[in-house]
Amino acid sequence: MPAREQRQLFDRLRAIAADPRARHAGVVAMQGEPPGRFRVRQGDWRAIFVVQDGETVVIDIAHRREAYR
Repeated sequence: MPAREQRQLFDRLRAIAADPRARHAGVVAMQGEPPGRFRVRQGDWRAIFVVQDGETVVIDIAHRREAYR
């Protein structure tokens, strides 16, 4: 992952973690199992996460062609 996109994605995840219940641009609820997963996009990269007990838990960070497998 390029350093610039890495910093930008980290900043977005930090903002989500600071207030997980707020609406954040680019955050989309994922369909399918297990329920409660969300994804945020940064360029060609995706971070998949869940919010549990008020904490944001990142499940995976992957390139878009591999993120949904």
